Amino acid sequence: MYRSDNLYDIVLVLNFNFKPISNGRGSAIFIHVATKNYKDTEGCIAVNKTDLKKIIKKINKKTIVNIG
Repeated sequence: MYRSDNLYDIVLVLNFNFKPISNGRGSAIFIHVATKNYKDTEGCIAVNKTDLKKIIKKINKKTIVNIG
């Protein structure tokens, strides 16, 4: 994935609706870098780059992300 605005410099894949895939539930949900004004995403989660780096240091492959 590439974006010239650097929003995908760091991307965490959430494996939402991955195995099994359910039609109509959406897909490809990521945690990625936010715009400076925190503009709405297309269904992803966006945080500032500094906070995203902190999140990366605290998670591992067994981490579960709850979205509510």
